[in-house]
Amino acid sequence: MVFRQPKDELYYESVFRNYRTSLHRWNTNYWRQQNNDFFKAKQGYVARWLSLSGSEIATIPPEQMGIFYKQFSDTNLESSKRYNRLWYRRNVICLWYAFLAFGQRAIVNCIRKFRFWN
Repeated sequence: MVFRQPKDELYYESVFRNYRTSLHRWNTNYWRQQNNDFFKAKQGYVARWLSLSGSEIATIPPEQMGIFYKQFSDTNLESSKRYNRLWYRRNVICLWYAFLAFGQRAIVNCIRKFRFWN
């Protein structure tokens, strides 16, 4: 994702834009990896269940899939906790940069307006 870069971009606006870009990239990479891990684990679970059940039917009962989802969630609990802590921390930092960028832009606009009046 590419965020807009104004021609008269100020320092903190640049810092904020770059941080948002890196935050978005980090989040996208995490979820891409998480989804890949999930689908690989699900494929393995489905293949094992079908081979053990000897069933001709290529569908798994929802109860069995519920067991898989619970196992996957339990296995990835620490990873999910670590992601959530980092996600909130990085978003607070992003908000701080947004506040600085907004403040810097407000000060610059006030100075320009003051110069216009003189």
